[in-house]
Formats: sequence, C-alpha cells, structure tokens
Amino acid sequence: MYLSRLRINNFAIIKAIDISFREGFSVITGETGAGKSIIIDALSLALGEKFSGDVVRTGEKLASVECHFAGVRDNLKVGDFISKNGLPNLGDELKLKRKITSAGKTRSFINDRQVNLSVLRELGNIIVDLHGQHDHQALLYDENHIEYLDLYAGLKDHLVEVRDLFYKIARMEEVLKLLKDRKRLFDEKKELWEFQLQEIEKVRPEPGEYEKLVEEKKILENAERVYQLSNEVNALIYDSDDSIFERLQVVEKKLQQLCEISSGFNDYLEEISNARFLLRELSERIAGFVSSIDFDRERLDSINSRLFALQQLTKKYKGSIEEVLRYKDELKEKLGEDEGLDRKIEKLEEQLNRLRQEYLSCAIELSRKRKSVARDFGKKIEEILDRLGIKGARFEVKFGYIEQSNSPYKVGDNTIKAGPVGIDVLHFEISTNPGENLKPLSNIVSGGEVSRIMLAIKSILAGRDQIPVLIFDEIDTGISGRIARVVGEELKKLGFHHQVLCITHLPQIASLGDSHYKVMKYVEGGKTYTTIKELTSDERVKEIAGLIGGKEITDTNVLQAKELLTEHREGKVHG
Repeated sequence: MYLSRLRINNFAIIKAIDISFREGFSVITGETGAGKSIIIDALSLALGEKFSGDVVRTGEKLASVECHFAGVRDNLKVGDFISKNGLPNLGDELKLKRKITSAGKTRSFINDRQVNLSVLRELGNIIVDLHGQHDHQALLYDENHIEYLDLYAGLKDHLVEVRDLFYKIARMEEVLKLLKDRKRLFDEKKELWEFQLQEIEKVRPEPGEYEKLVEEKKILENAERVYQLSNEVNALIYDSDDSIFERLQVVEKKLQQLCEISSGFNDYLEEISNARFLLRELSERIAGFVSSIDFDRERLDSINSRLFALQQLTKKYKGSIEEVLRYKDELKEKLGEDEGLDRKIEKLEEQLNRLRQEYLSCAIELSRKRKSVARDFGKKIEEILDRLGIKGARFEVKFGYIEQSNSPYKVGDNTIKAGPVGIDVLHFEISTNPGENLKPLSNIVSGGEVSRIMLAIKSILAGRDQIPVLIFDEIDTGISGRIARVVGEELKKLGFHHQVLCITHLPQIASLGDSHYKVMKYVEGGKTYTTIKELTSDERVKEIAGLIGGKEITDTNVLQAKELLTEHREGKVHG
C-alpha cells in the first residue's frame, strides 16, 4: 500500500498541487524556503492533525488536501478499520480528504464520506509514520514502544492469546457486575417483597370474591325490602283477585277458540302457554330466594370486615383483586430467584478466577519473552545508530509495572494493573552522547536525531511493521559524507518493505531514490507560489549536481552527480 496521489488547494503558499507518487524510496529536494515542509504539513492535515485557519492561503476562504492510497487490499489492518467503521469500500483505493476554512472550521472525509476528525486521525496513524519536525511522531509516545519491541520479538501469537483472555475476562466481569447488581437490588427489596407476600397471603383473596360479597351484602342489607317485593310479585301472579295467572288462563281459553276457527293463532297460543309456565317458574324462584334469606347480623358484619380487608389490598396495590393475585405470583417468582442468583455468581466467580490465573501466567510468560530480547533489540539499535553517525549511543528498554490497589493481579508483593498487551509498562531510553545519562526518547529535541532513531528502529522491523508509508523530514540534519550515504542506504532498504518519502538536502541520499521530486517556489503577479514535480533523468542529474556544488554548477559537479546515480543504478548499496 502506498501514497499514490496528493492534491493540495489554497494551503499556505500553495495555490494548487496535484502530484502522483511511486512505490519504493522517493526523495524530495528543493531550496530552503521553497515549501517542502509545507507539503508535509498539508499531508498532515489530511491525516487528521490539528491546524488553525491561518494555513488557508491569503485571500482564500477554504483550503483542502486530498490524498489517495493504492494497494489497499494488501493491508488487512486498513481493511478491518474500513469495515469496523462502516465506511464505503473503494476496492483497491483509499481516499482521505480534509477541508479547513479561514475561520478554522474543518470537515473530514474517508472515501468521500464525512467522518469525525478522531476517526480520520486514527486511520492516518495506521497508514503513515511521519518523522521529523512535526508532531506526528509515533516514536515519541511511550505507549507505542511496546508494539515496536513485540514486532521485533515476533510475539504476535502470544499477544493474541493475552489480548483474547483479557477481553474475555472483561466481558465476564461485566456479566458478574450485572448479576451482583441484581443480587444487591434483590437483597434491598427482599424484606419488602416478603412482607407484601405475607400480607396478601394473610388475606387470601379469591378470584371474583369481592363481587360476590358485594352482592350478598346488598341482599342482607335489603332483606325487608326483598320480603315485601317478593310478596307483592307473588300476589300479582297468583294470590290477588284477578291475578295475572287467572287472566292468562282466560286469554288462553279464548285463543283456543280462535285457533279452532283459524290456525293463524296457533303460535301465539303456544307462547301464552309458555308464559304461564314462566310465571309459575318465577313464582317458585322468588319463593325459594325468599326462603334462602336468613338475615344474620354477624354474617353482615363478617362480610363488611372481609370487604374492608380486600379493599385495603386493592387500594395498596392499586388494582383489582385479580391484579393483586398476579402481583402475588410475581413476588413468589422474584423471591424464588434468590438461590439461583447466588449460584450463578458463585459459578461465575470460580470461572473468572481460573481465567485470571491463566491470563496472569500468559502475561508473565509474555513479559519474560520481551525481556529476553530487549537487550538484543537495544544492541542492534545502537549498531545502526553508530552507522548513521550517532556514535557511542546507548539504547535500553526500561520495564516496569503500574501499581493498582484494587487489581486482582499480583506479581511478587506488587498488585499491578493489567491490560490487553499484558502487565508490562515499558519505554525506550537513550543517550546520544558518551558520558550522558540515559533519558526517555520523549526528551529528545533534535528532529534529526529522532528521525535517525526511528530509521534505526524501522530498519530492524522492516517487513514486520504494518505501517505502509514512512516520511522522514530533517533526517540529514548534522550529517554529511559517508554517514549521509549510510543513511541513504538504510532508507533505500526500507523502501523494499514500505513506501518511503524523504526530504533531503544531501546528494548522497538524493541519488539513492527510486523516484525524485523537486519543490520549487516562484513569484507571479506579485504573489508567491509553491509547486512540486517529478524529475526526469536529465533534470535529476542537474538537481543532484546543484546539491553538490550549490548555485554555480560545474562540469565536475555534473560528473559527480552522474557517478552517484550510476552507483545507485548498479545496485552498489552496502548492507
């Protein structure tokens, strides 16, 4: 995967640039102040770095930078990122774009979809390592050092094992927390639930009971009225003069006579007969009902007392008797969960303890493997730094732990913090001058030193580091001659595994590039412009001759430039 195209509009003194890059090792040259670093700044903008609106070209309202990457299918890490974030898949191409207004407002895009700046920055860190005078320097962040050492040691399988165990434990701890929260809630509610259940079971309500009692109460309270009405109804049916029953008998006889004359009244005759039977049945039902009424003051008091108890339940639990009964069943079910929760928690804690022991064993073994290669890693860095002109450098990997009082992990007498990459906390320390004490890399001020240290690390990680694009700015600060050639050779070798872009002022490095680009500044219409172009073979000879001789290029300078380029073409790069 490599940066294939860079488009810049209205950024600083750049009006418009649209340049294509090639794979391998590319060099970028140009006079001081031509705008080489401005191009790198623009690329940093597209990778998610923060800038103010001051970078917008004077007189313009909007600047934009767009970079295209080819060969994306070869980078699984980028493919996973695109998939995880639900971004459009452009096949073998990736596009990053950033727009910034003169007021400092920005918009970020990945594959033409707008994204948060943090997402763009995260992807930018996966794709490009930029080293030099800019803030985009992964080497200076201690949290990245463990990754460099692990890549060197080839600990991917061990890391996957530790990481998978860590996240499995984290998921199990979350489940355990939820269960304990449920248990705590249960314990807080248990006493209340038990009281409520006892209260309901003490009353022992039955379905439909309330309605039946209300009816019975109504009858008992109206017993005298019931007697009176019953007697009056029976009198009207049978006992009074000219009763309904007698009248119906008369009607029935008259209707029989009509039916003998015309059959059209037969159905009505049958209905009259049925009416007499209905009246007889009603009279018997009333008599039976009246005889069943036994006015009992104690029974009425009992009903009132029972109704009051039921009313208290429905009032307290805000519902009908049926709803109270349903709530009773819920209480029984909730209280029945107690034993199940305890057992689940106990079982999960046992599993968690076993997993933690397994994780700790794996993490300790991972730590041991790291420490076993750390010295060799440091020695190889020192050897390359010596070749790169930082003589007598000392480089060490410092290990430690982070103490955490509530951690379940203990090594020796220390209770320590654990994470997805194990229990180690490590950082690189260096002394670049003999006699100086070792200091953290983050204390290094010199951009040239930082770049050469990163070059040394990248050299021994070549082919293992998944970051496809490496950019070096100011790597040649303070070096010349033989050392410059060695730096160039290391960059050339890195170009076999990564796309390498290097800004340089040295002919020894520039001559080793597979491709050569020149940044130029010119004035037109009273305004300054910066542009960049890829050099042809003849232009390249002239540019390298200029790097050798300065403004006045002699025939000797041209011959020297051709000799340097010939060495490159013939593969005279020292291992």
